[in-house]
Amino acid sequence: MTYLPGQTIAVRDGGIGLVSNGAVYPVVVGHCSGGVVNTLYLSNNPNSLRDLLGQGQAVELALPMITALGGVLVLKTATSTAGAAGSVTKTAIGTSTGTITVAGAAYDSFQVKVRIKATGALGVARFDYSLDQLGAAPTFSEEITVPSGGTYVIPSTNLTLTFVPGGGPTIFENGDYHTFACTAPQYTTADLATAFDAFLLALGSNDVQQVHFTGRSASGAAAATMAAAVATQMGRLEARHRWARAMMDGGNDTGANVKTAFASFSNARVAVCFGTADVPTLNPHAGWGTPRFTAAFVFSERAANADLSENLGRVASGGVRCSAITNDENTNQQFLEADKINTLRTLDGETGFFCTNGYLKSASGSDFIYWDWGRVIDRTCRVVYETLQPWLLRKVRSLVDGTGKLDPRDAVRIKTALDDKIAAALKGPTVEGVPDMDHVSGFKTTVDLTNNVLTTRQIKVTVQLVPTVPIENAATDIGFTGSIVA
Repeated sequence: MTYLPGQTIAVRDGGIGLVSNGAVYPVVVGHCSGGVVNTLYLSNNPNSLRDLLGQGQAVELALPMITALGGVLVLKTATSTAGAAGSVTKTAIGTSTGTITVAGAAYDSFQVKVRIKATGALGVARFDYSLDQLGAAPTFSEEITVPSGGTYVIPSTNLTLTFVPGGGPTIFENGDYHTFACTAPQYTTADLATAFDAFLLALGSNDVQQVHFTGRSASGAAAATMAAAVATQMGRLEARHRWARAMMDGGNDTGANVKTAFASFSNARVAVCFGTADVPTLNPHAGWGTPRFTAAFVFSERAANADLSENLGRVASGGVRCSAITNDENTNQQFLEADKINTLRTLDGETGFFCTNGYLKSASGSDFIYWDWGRVIDRTCRVVYETLQPWLLRKVRSLVDGTGKLDPRDAVRIKTALDDKIAAALKGPTVEGVPDMDHVSGFKTTVDLTNNVLTTRQIKVTVQLVPTVPIENAATDIGFTGSIVA
């Protein structure tokens, strides 16, 4: 017997035969310069989010989520791996002797270029800077006089430049530039577990359907380790009756290394992305206009804007919000469908950039190929849970013939309640614009009439869904003919 009374919902895989507060907001997990670690924040206003949480990748991703859905939940993690600035490389047009050093734990993955704009010594020379200098059209600050004391704090970055004069005669020369790269703060698997402990305590009545993990592991192997930790935390959410899917980056590595690292990882709740893209920030400041983020950032924003049953790569939905990508899967294929790694691509004859299919990193033969198929199942799980919850400890009749089976009259009541709720939750219109197209091709609920409810005190229900199917290929024959036969 069961104590305490409750429900169990088992999500079945393999059936296809393939080889709250009234609002549901996505959860963004990661670093931000403001706020308190291991704290869950709800925001419906971009300005208040910036004021409260400051800078960092969690803020960068949360802002477009608010734009798309009107709100976002942000889980601020500790970041045991601090942000860091790399060594500064000077490129001189002449014989200037001045150099620049940098100090501070960077708030984000800044790609910095400091240009000398007027020749001179400390207090005379002038400079500007870009924090997104890898992009095709980097953003630069206004011109600034080199401080006489030699130090300049770059706003909103936690970085301090020190201008170091040399022996001369030319100290800093117009046309010289200095570059360095930063890594963003990153949580460890232990940081993530601690943050989720707090997250589960803070959930309350909030429903959760999408969890987007910011940050980037140093390699594909490190990302695969992080993916296993993410899968564990998503399992903890499911145990709390929050059925959700996760999006994350595959690591700062080559496609071949990411493919190898993730070959042995599979989990139907986790989507993995490869590559980077230049994305116009919604949190701009001097020198920071179109930073380079992971492809997971672009996929996450796309997922937040997508309809329940909408494939993330749907061409008719238009391109994603970015100005450039570093790997084009259309012209430089890195993965196969079996790898289930998401990348960005161009499409011949189309402008802009697009997602590939939106794969989940599910096991071979799993029904859960796509992000949207997973979300349809998640929505159904939530509806079934909420529909059956009022039935706990409610009385039903058993047959009096000694079998203890559920009385068919009560089975009909339960089935009708489920059918009505599921139909309403999965009903269109969908983005396809077809009046009678729902988010599934069809569904069936069955209440088990063979179960001895008198002794088990449990009802057994089966819900089967037939998904709508994305067209992945079109095969057409075209040619001339001498006659057209009806």
